[in-house]
Amino acid sequence: MIEVTAVTLLLLSINRKKMFKTITYYLISLSFITLFISACKKQEPYLPNSGNYATVQFINNSNISTLDFGIKYNGEPMGRLVLAGPGTFTFYNKTTGEILLEKKLDIKANETEPWYFFQPDPTIEPQLIKNTQANEPAPEAGYFKIKFANLSKNALPYTALDVVLNYYDENGMIAPYDTLKSVGSQLDTAGYYLVKESADGFFPLSFLDHETQQPVLDKAGNTYIAQLGIYIDPSKDVFTFYFTEPEYDEYDGYIFRNNKYYDIYPVELFTTN
Repeated sequence: MIEVTAVTLLLLSINRKKMFKTITYYLISLSFITLFISACKKQEPYLPNSGNYATVQFINNSNISTLDFGIKYNGEPMGRLVLAGPGTFTFYNKTTGEILLEKKLDIKANETEPWYFFQPDPTIEPQLIKNTQANEPAPEAGYFKIKFANLSKNALPYTALDVVLNYYDENGMIAPYDTLKSVGSQLDTAGYYLVKESADGFFPLSFLDHETQQPVLDKAGNTYIAQLGIYIDPSKDVFTFYFTEPEYDEYDGYIFRNNKYYDIYPVELFTTN
């Protein structure tokens, strides 16, 4: 026979109170989770009631303000969530209604890396890119990896461009150091070139038409050397650049096309990796 004492009754009473508090806590927690899911669903009515959802992040890397930059997912304004799998994303200017880019993407359920809407100048065709250098394997010691995209359609109107990395020789003259063959305009599909490190890490730039192997000339008829070269930071080993083409007043050292003077500026992307 089990003896029921006052102490036993007290313990049972305490345990029932603890159990009641625990059940109440879980019910409240569950209600909050339900409310959170319902809120997400209400904010994103374009999603079905059930499915494999995924989050996707787009970073606006353009001259369009964040307030004017809009994204649609399968024709509807996009919220925080999308369905994992293929979908159509439309990037547009909210003020003008202009469609900037439409792209079909296959979004993974565990998508973590952001996409960049890349259009540094409205005259440049927009691209949707990822920071590929973040996961690019490091080169062997004594080398670095680099890739370029030629976004200079007026000064360098070539389907394929050879980029010459130059250096200053012992006589202080500019001489070729390495040549990166067949550089195109697409950052997302461009591959990395392996280049041996130099003593000072600075490279003046010149260019060749990849098809004819003729050098790009300045107004004076000499091999054009960009006013701004590139510097390879020794603390990094993977680099991404693109070329822009600012216009200037008359100067014989600039590229002269269509009655305009251009200099080529290399701009570094993803400055940390």
